[in-house]
Amino acid sequence: MVKSKYSIVQLIAIGLSSGLFLVLPFIIMNSDGPDKAKLVMRIMPILGLFLLYFYFRTGPRFMFDNEFVTAKYPFQKKIYSWSAIKDIYLSKKENYFLQNMEATSIIFEDGKKIKIWQDIYSNCDQMREIISQKAADKIRDPKPQIFSANLSAVTRRRYSGNVYTSYNTLLIVGLSLFMAFSIRGEIRLGWPIFIPIFFVCILFIG
Repeated sequence: MVKSKYSIVQLIAIGLSSGLFLVLPFIIMNSDGPDKAKLVMRIMPILGLFLLYFYFRTGPRFMFDNEFVTAKYPFQKKIYSWSAIKDIYLSKKENYFLQNMEATSIIFEDGKKIKIWQDIYSNCDQMREIISQKAADKIRDPKPQIFSANLSAVTRRRYSGNVYTSYNTLLIVGLSLFMAFSIRGEIRLGWPIFIPIFFVCILFIG
C-alpha cells in the first residue's frame, strides 16, 4: 500500500497564504481606516477558506492498494478499481490555475480523471512506481526514439530562465505588493505591511 505525502514547502505556502487572508482583516478592522475598506475586508476570510478548499480539492489524499485507488477529497471520498482504468500518462502537462504543471494523469473508462501533481506531493516517484506495476498495459506515454546517427548533431547547451521574471514569481510578488500598498493607509501600525513580504520570502525557499 502506498499513500500520498504532501510537500512540506507547499503546505507551508498554502498555510501562510490562507492565514494571511484570515488574519489580515482583523488587523484592518481594528484600525481607523474607512468603513468601505473594512467592508471589503470582510470577504477575505471567505477567500482564505476557499483557497484551502481549492488546494485540497485539486490535490486530494491518494491511497493505492492491490485492488483500488482511493482519492480523499474534502467531505468526499472516491474509490476506483484498477480494472476500470483506461489510459495512464505518467508524465504530462496539465492545466493548474492558468498554468501548465507536471502531473500523472489517470483516465477511467467512465471518463473521470484524476491528476497527481508533481509539485504538490513529495513521493510522486513512489506513486508512479506502483501505478506502473498495477497497470503497465494502460500506460500511454510516448516512448522517445533515439538514433545513433542523430547523436553527432547534438550539442551541449545550457538553458536557464530568469527566476525573477517567471510567471509564478510575478504573480506572487505582484499580489503581495498590491496587498501591501492597499493596506498601507488603512492600518495604524506599520509592521503588518511586512506580512505579505514574509510570505513571499517563504515561497522563494521552495
